[in-house]
Amino acid sequence: QAMDWVLTNYGNVPWPGEEMRALKLHCVRGLMASEAGSEFFLTAVQALTYDWNPQNAIPWAVADEILLGMDKRIAKEDKELRSRLLYARYSVHDRRADAKGTKLAIHLLEQLEKEFSDTRVGSMAKGLLFDKRHLQVGMKAPEFVGVNVDGEEIRLSDYKGKVTYLVFWGFW
Repeated sequence: QAMDWVLTNYGNVPWPGEEMRALKLHCVRGLMASEAGSEFFLTAVQALTYDWNPQNAIPWAVADEILLGMDKRIAKEDKELRSRLLYARYSVHDRRADAKGTKLAIHLLEQLEKEFSDTRVGSMAKGLLFDKRHLQVGMKAPEFVGVNVDGEEIRLSDYKGKVTYLVFWGFW
């Protein structure tokens, strides 16, 4: 339980990145070595997935090795946890700064969409794949239709060849 607490709260500790990364890695490996239940696995998966501070991030190769080891210990019937594990692997490889990482990240999203579309995390895969395939810097923007402030229909293609500044807003 102490390792679970550390992984849940490590973002609130102002330790230097190297020390925090070592502690986080120790706790993730400790949870994996224990006979803890799936709730602790989920904490470890989340610790490897959501790390906004690159100084605290566990290197991608180590994180992927841990996640692959987790996959062998999770029951095949636990689709929700397995989908989160696959999403964690996607997230780890998506942060890589190389073409192999991008290619593997897309492959993992395709697998997530195919095998786990009926889970909460798997349902996000379709939108993430669209983003990866169509909404990257340097790519041609996809066609869309909208309504301007005067109620007239407009298309992005109406502005082809012109400098166009898009502002999206709304009341949610």
